[in-house]
Parts: sequence; structure tokens; C-alpha cells
Amino acid sequence: MKRNQLFIILLTLLSATFTSCNDPVIVDYSKITGLVYNPVVYSGQIDSIYAKVYYDSIDTQYFSFMTSVTIAKAKFQSGAFALQLPALSYGKLCYRIDKVFPDSLVSDKSVKLNYLDLFCIKDGFRTGFLLYQNNYNLTDSGSVYSDYIYCDKPVSVSGTTITYNSSYKITTEYKLSFVKGWNIWTKKQRSNDFEARCYQSSNNIPADMKWHLKN
Repeated sequence: MKRNQLFIILLTLLSATFTSCNDPVIVDYSKITGLVYNPVVYSGQIDSIYAKVYYDSIDTQYFSFMTSVTIAKAKFQSGAFALQLPALSYGKLCYRIDKVFPDSLVSDKSVKLNYLDLFCIKDGFRTGFLLYQNNYNLTDSGSVYSDYIYCDKPVSVSGTTITYNSSYKITTEYKLSFVKGWNIWTKKQRSNDFEARCYQSSNNIPADMKWHLKN
């Protein structure tokens, strides 16, 4: 083999190694492997987990009708479950990202999305649903919960949204980056008082997150 040919081969191998070591690691959030917190308590209440999304099956000028569809199922065994989430078709992406995050800076307002709900089933009947959070009540400052979201295109969201309910103001700060496909993002409660609640939202997932059954 000629010297210049050997040099080209070595250069190609080094380039491939350098690229693979520096490529960003993208987590596949379509695969959910979960352990329910305190599973002994729930052993008689769950035999399977259903992943569902809601969307407009009928949407006219005068009314719309929301329906749900099961997109994945898993057995609940030894307090744990494993789900494989499929890609969502366009008809099941019923939310516009600029409507979900009002008053925030959205890199692409044409992005459509949907959320995931995980329901617990026992003998064919719904017994509750699962939430991914770091404690059960989410009433204290520092409480965190996570949502799974599917986007049809990559998009980033930043800014602040203010909403009101009957008794207090809710301020949420967003700094998010979504890929095309399934994503997970957290919302952290920074304060909890009578007049206002402030949340900080990001793609960072704390290590102490657990799946909790809500009835």
C-alpha cells in the first residue's frame, strides 16, 4: 500500500473517531422504563399501564370534540413498567406551540404538539394515573414534576408566561429546547404563597424523580 493511501485511511479513521466522541448525546424519550414509588402499596391496584393522547376528532366552526387514543400498553410487574412510544401522526398533534406558551419567544410558531397521559389499569378498569415528580404532594418550594411532549419539528421556547386563577397569580419562566419526536421537560415550583406561585421550566431532569400513582 502506498504511503499516501495509508495516510488517507488513518486520517479518515481519526476524523470518524473525533466526530463520534464530540457528537451530542440525544436521549430517546420514546422509551419509558419506570419504577412506581412505593410499589408494594400499589401491587393490587395496577396490572398494566396505558399511554394515551387526546386530540380533536371533530373540529368544525361551531364545536369540537376531544377524543383519546391508546398509543402504547405495558404490563406492570414487580412495581415497574416499560413503554415504547410511537411517533404521532399529524392528526393527533392538536396543539399549536405558540398557544401553549403564550407571551414566550418561540423559534418556530408552526410547530404542533401533544402531551402524554399514563393511566393505571386493573382488570380492564382505570384505577388512577401516573405523574413523574420528586414528591407526592408538590406543595413545597422546590417541588418538581415532568411532562412528556411530542413535537413535529425542533423548536426552542424562552420567556415568561403569567396566568391567573381565582385566588393567585402564576408566573412561569421557560427555557426549553425540544427535538422532533418525544421530549421530557420539568416544571419546578420556586415559591408557594397565597398570592403568587412562580415556576421555572427547563429540560433538566432531577435525579430524584419518581412515578407516583394518583387516584
